[in-house]
Amino acid sequence: ASWSEDLQAYSDLFPGRHTLADFYFDAVSDRETWDTLDREGFVRKSVIVAGETNYTQFLPDGLTHDDGYVTSEPVSVTDIAFIVEIVERARRSRPLARTFWRFLTEWMVKHDSAGLEIRDALCDDGETRRYYPAKWLMPVSNNKWVPFSAEGSRGARQANAESLANLLRGSGWSPDSLNDNPAAVKFLDAIGVRRFDLTREFMASTDEERDTQDRIFTEILAATGGDLNPVSEFAEDLRQDPGLPAYLAKRREDLRVVRDNQHLGKRVEKLVKEVLEKDLEEGFTVRNTGVGSDLAIEEYDLATLEINKSGRRQLVEVKATRSQEVRMTATQAKTAVQEFQEGKRFFLCVVPVSGETSDLEKDVRDKMRFVPDIGERLADLCKDLDSLQNQRDKITAGDSNGVQLEVESGAARVRVANSVWQVEGFPLAELSDRLD
Repeated sequence: ASWSEDLQAYSDLFPGRHTLADFYFDAVSDRETWDTLDREGFVRKSVIVAGETNYTQFLPDGLTHDDGYVTSEPVSVTDIAFIVEIVERARRSRPLARTFWRFLTEWMVKHDSAGLEIRDALCDDGETRRYYPAKWLMPVSNNKWVPFSAEGSRGARQANAESLANLLRGSGWSPDSLNDNPAAVKFLDAIGVRRFDLTREFMASTDEERDTQDRIFTEILAATGGDLNPVSEFAEDLRQDPGLPAYLAKRREDLRVVRDNQHLGKRVEKLVKEVLEKDLEEGFTVRNTGVGSDLAIEEYDLATLEINKSGRRQLVEVKATRSQEVRMTATQAKTAVQEFQEGKRFFLCVVPVSGETSDLEKDVRDKMRFVPDIGERLADLCKDLDSLQNQRDKITAGDSNGVQLEVESGAARVRVANSVWQVEGFPLAELSDRLD
């Protein structure tokens, strides 16, 4: 009871036969009396034992007393009272081993921070070697005190990434706790356990899970070009904002839908081109444009192929949709209006696609509809589109002839209602007759 409150939480680590009963402190609770008894050597109030010794433990260099090196002069060291007995007891009790881990990483590293600072000492052979003043690191590092339980394996192991992860998994400990505890990271480094390895082992308990983590980490390295600073910042954002994973899941799903739609759109464009090439009357050629519209249909006089520059161009914008509307970009809408105003033809081709896309060619051939007057329908809507785009925050979309202007995320688009192509559009069979 004379100990500080933060130390009392770890009292079970220390052997009871060497600990005075609380009865004595209850009888004489004057702390100055116990301080005096401590100074005179009758009792020990601190679990940290300080002293001097001719050191033989050069842990940073991987050298121990077995290598035969010793400091030429005594050096100051710190130890944990009854550390050997604590280690022996921890190896037989998983709960006690977890308490020992918390004692080391939460209490000891804070109260013996100087013991984790590497120092140099001259040895008796005239060479200078590095050592940790924390003498207690050696029994923690070299002894088998970590209870290990896994399929086909049981017993105690030395402290390493795998054994510590096995011990801590399910204890409520999280690798994130090391973010605010650099002293604990320093302790792990001292006993030869890398934080990365401990986190990896803690998060993955099987070879398959480790392989998955390695693959993901490799992908992150490749995606960032080796610059992990943005990843670190993102990880901090994840910790600070519990709602971020759900937002990212929604964002990933949105991107997946966009990619799927883009892929579907490309397939539909390709199939429309193939169908038109097969079904249009002789004299029509179909080619991709990629500017303002998706296809350009050019009609040539077969008797005068030499003067093919006189061929009349008629544009077709291809849209695939699973919903009741399609969207045109501002550029596509302006192109349609410009073609209309110049007396040229611009067709909107809409292909409604069913949920299953296994028979996409049949959908294209049977369901596509052409809207010949889309440029005329959009004329009023696009008249002031440039000025409207400069005042996007003030735009109120209005409906006109089944077309509507919408501004979302800073981009203006034209929405074309289902009725425009389903009711007033015409099928493929009529296309040749409608072309000039």
